[in-house]
Amino acid sequence: MAVDLGTGDGSFVLRAAASAPATLWIGLDPVAAAMARSSSEALRRRTGNAIFVLGAVESLPGELTACASRVTVNLPWGSLLRAVAAPEVTLLANIASICQPGACLEIVYSASARDTAELARVGLREADPETRLADLKLDYADAGFRLDGVTRIDSAGLRDLGTTWAKRLWRDPERQAWRILARARPAAG
Repeated sequence: MAVDLGTGDGSFVLRAAASAPATLWIGLDPVAAAMARSSSEALRRRTGNAIFVLGAVESLPGELTACASRVTVNLPWGSLLRAVAAPEVTLLANIASICQPGACLEIVYSASARDTAELARVGLREADPETRLADLKLDYADAGFRLDGVTRIDSAGLRDLGTTWAKRLWRDPERQAWRILARARPAAG
């Protein structure tokens, strides 16, 4: 099972479900109206491997505990951005709680000069994770993940992400984007 946190309009989940029919994709977002069209589309197409769930990183549904072999976070904002990019360890640990041991966590986030106020609001003084890699590794470890890498994404990579927001953002020449890859640590045994 794969979970897309902050799924927004759910278009990423619909595409992922179509390309990986053996995987159940769950799109989770705190705004039900954002997911309504994709949820209806999944029903209309009889897409049996895409569902949409109301929820937020602060209180993930207990039914998802230790279920996901993959978690994606595409272009987060607000508390979800704070969870994965600042990061706020307690929120990041919530994400770890839905992961199976060894699950892949893939995050793509983006920022430009216009986003300075929002970045400051979520506690992110420096958007570029490469400049604070040592601290990120420690915070991710405290939350239950092994940070595997941080890479910069160019505008083509952002466009290829295929989300509705990515389609809007990739043309901005000031926009920077990064991919963070991490793995949920195996359970202590």
